[in-house]
Amino acid sequence: MLVCRRFLHTSTTRLAQSAVASNSSSSPLSVLRKKTGYSLSHCRTALQQFNDNLEQAEAWLHQRAQTEGWSRATKLQSRAASQGLVGLVTKGTSAAMVEINCETDFVAKNDKFQQLVSQVANSLLINQKDQTKEKTFIDKDALASLPTADDQSKTLADITALCIGSVGENVVLRRGVVLNAKPSQFLASYCHGQINTSYACQMGKYASLVNYSPIQSTGENTEVNCQLKNHEIKLIIFD
Repeated sequence: MLVCRRFLHTSTTRLAQSAVASNSSSSPLSVLRKKTGYSLSHCRTALQQFNDNLEQAEAWLHQRAQTEGWSRATKLQSRAASQGLVGLVTKGTSAAMVEINCETDFVAKNDKFQQLVSQVANSLLINQKDQTKEKTFIDKDALASLPTADDQSKTLADITALCIGSVGENVVLRRGVVLNAKPSQFLASYCHGQINTSYACQMGKYASLVNYSPIQSTGENTEVNCQLKNHEIKLIIFD
């Protein structure tokens, strides 16, 4: 009796899988999804419409996300947004702090939400109208109408809608503040439980911003003394 057996070494399967993974990782679909963060089905649809043109597909995805974001924002605006982050940016003698809310702590940890927090804080600092004013509070409507730091044709409301379309939750630009120090003053900031240091913005659930000035030494001791101005601002949220 003749018995025929066929042996297939496991390394053959692994090599085949590795080749497939290598090809897929460099495919337009993989590149587009990694760059935009949108779902696999949306990226595939965009590439099919534009014959694998990455630039056109990406532009279409952003436009669709923003359109859907505005629609979803209208539907979700009544939903409570009790979570979120405080963003804090300091540059030279100026500092800006913003509070951005979302529905769940899960979305607060999302990279797209954190990117929004950074964009809003930096945009507020760049777009402050009067740097001679020591303290300026910004309400949510004024904050939403500001242009973004990267593209003056877009407002913070536009990129918020884009974020809503991506994360699928209500996102609210709650408030902001800008602080400017005079030549004889200094700024100090603190963000408790800081997360995600990859952005040019401190983020956490608690933040404090202080404007202070030094007191001239009496010569009796060498300790450094300082006097707090009446410009201590704290955003303490999300117990």
